Amino acid sequence: MKLSDEIKQAEFPDPHTEAVLSLHFTSHWLYRVLQDQLKEFDVSNEQYNILRILRGNRAATYNLYEVQERMLNRTENATRLVEKLRKRGLVSRQTNEEDRRRVDIAITPRGLKL
Repeated sequence: MKLSDEIKQAEFPDPHTEAVLSLHFTSHWLYRVLQDQLKEFDVSNEQYNILRILRGNRAATYNLYEVQERMLNRTENATRLVEKLRKRGLVSRQTNEEDRRRVDIAITPRGLKL
């Protein structure tokens, strides 16, 4: 598969532009592949990303800021995503005993299974 065929552009101004477009195209292609695979589990790419982050720290918790720092796409609304996962029983939220302003987030056994 040639990029020029995929995006129907016969030529590029320079090799740098072609390389950047190729990376961008490939990134979006992989995103769509993952999105299709996650449909079966009714989880978005961004929700999967949060579950992946929490799974890597299953012995402890992260607060929302720590989750956001580790997200691949940091522009997403992590609060909303975590709440959706909590409603499905995939993550838990608890007020931190040392700092009541902090909310600790952990993956649940159900989230690990998914």
